[in-house]
Amino acid sequence: MSKLMKPSILIPTLVALGLMLASRLYTPVPLPHIQVPAEPLFKISDGFYFTNTMLALLLADVILLVLGILAVRAMKDVPSGLQNVFEAVVEFWQGQSEQLIGPKLTRTWLPLILTLFLGVMFANWTELIPGFDTVGIVCSHGNCPGEGDEALPKTTHTQFKIDTVLGLPSAMRRMTAEELAAEEAAAPAEGESAEAAGHEAAADAEHHGPDPVEAGQGAFVPYLRAGATDLNFTLALAIIAFLAIEIAGFSKLGLGYLKKFFNFDFSHGVGQGFLNVFVGLLEFVSELSRIVSFAFRLFGNIFAGQTLLFVMPFLIPLFLVLPIYGLELFVGMIQGFVFAILTLAFMSQAVEDHSH
Repeated sequence: MSKLMKPSILIPTLVALGLMLASRLYTPVPLPHIQVPAEPLFKISDGFYFTNTMLALLLADVILLVLGILAVRAMKDVPSGLQNVFEAVVEFWQGQSEQLIGPKLTRTWLPLILTLFLGVMFANWTELIPGFDTVGIVCSHGNCPGEGDEALPKTTHTQFKIDTVLGLPSAMRRMTAEELAAEEAAAPAEGESAEAAGHEAAADAEHHGPDPVEAGQGAFVPYLRAGATDLNFTLALAIIAFLAIEIAGFSKLGLGYLKKFFNFDFSHGVGQGFLNVFVGLLEFVSELSRIVSFAFRLFGNIFAGQTLLFVMPFLIPLFLVLPIYGLELFVGMIQGFVFAILTLAFMSQAVEDHSH
């Protein structure tokens, strides 16, 4: 019998597949609404809201700071535990930085490189904490945080209906606003006519407004959402990395750094001179485009991973999401690595002498 057909492997596999199929039939998970803008939680000032991605980034920062404090609280000559992990990370990036930009610039820019790597990685990993995108505010449409503010983009939150058995949620399914209203109007309480139920509901809504929690319908705004799924965060990081690269170039080469972009050397002929001007302009456009590539690379990868985590439980609620979690752990670290190593690589190009 082949290794795949052994009972010790075959039986658990069949059991897992059976549970996966049963979970799809008996414990369905609603497909949540997926949107690009971050959802606001509360208003800070006119046109400025505190969003769920801001809260998630604060949580990631607190976790990272606590781990860092624990790592250096009792330093040892022979490191172990968290101290060993953090020292390994610092030594790795110190080696990469010295190799690309040299020891002198490493002393200046290594803290920023470490901040980019650890900050992005922990911001990505926190999306795997239970409660992200699943715990939040249930509100009626038009009364959610930020709705009605013309300065904010219009958002559409998840609409849902909860069916209950013995007072416990047994199933959730997405519905349109029209379907929700029609179902509520067509389901009078036991012992009363549909007309009486309709009049009572209308009178209650007029005086108190709809209660989306009691009615089992409304809009959902999560408290926490992965920070890198907010383009504002990735764009801010991209601008910081871009400015660091340009500052490193000017600090090493002075105003001669501008020759990389504005080369008007016609000493080798008119044709070569115009070619130098054209190449310089291409370099200038390429330099600016790094902001876009930095921002959208990180945003696209993390937003796609979050969407995958939404869709997989909707297809098969049980077990199928576990490999996706493992993949997202890897992707979260790789995106932090890519962001930091590209910053070093571009900084290395910036400090080269381009006079030749």
